[in-house]
Amino acid sequence: MACSNPLPLTSFILSFLISCSPAKNNAPASRALSIIFSSVSTYVFMERIPRVSRVNSQARAVMKKMEDVLQEGQILSFSTPTSGHTGVISKKGESWTYINSGVMDHNMAGKNGGKAVGEERLNEEIKNWLRRAQKEGNSLTITLGEVDSTKLSRFQRNPSANLSQRV
Repeated sequence: MACSNPLPLTSFILSFLISCSPAKNNAPASRALSIIFSSVSTYVFMERIPRVSRVNSQARAVMKKMEDVLQEGQILSFSTPTSGHTGVISKKGESWTYINSGVMDHNMAGKNGGKAVGEERLNEEIKNWLRRAQKEGNSLTITLGEVDSTKLSRFQRNPSANLSQRV
């Protein structure tokens, strides 16, 4: 069962996932992140792109496939064989965004270039990961999931307390 109001819980999960995000060229950490992702969420969408050839058109295609299932508070993960990154889906006005940590390339607040936790345009973040996979000659897997309170409760100290008391 997915959380009906995932935003407070998602911020907790995001901080945990960000602290576990693998460094570049760290395949074991990338696999570990995938295990963590599947341990606390339910998959909504997954797209594996074996070879990136046209960044812009492939990014538009991914966004089109995801648009009917995107919701605020979902967890989105990008993964190549050598690196990965995880963040949370949000929305500003009519634009889908991606809350994550790292170097801000397309920060909604306008300040780019520095390391921070920030909100970036989702379509631009997809393009960034497609470019990275293309440059490295790697495949790219994009995974979207919802925080699953039933799965998450397995990791709680007091399983009899309701979810809002445990977070």
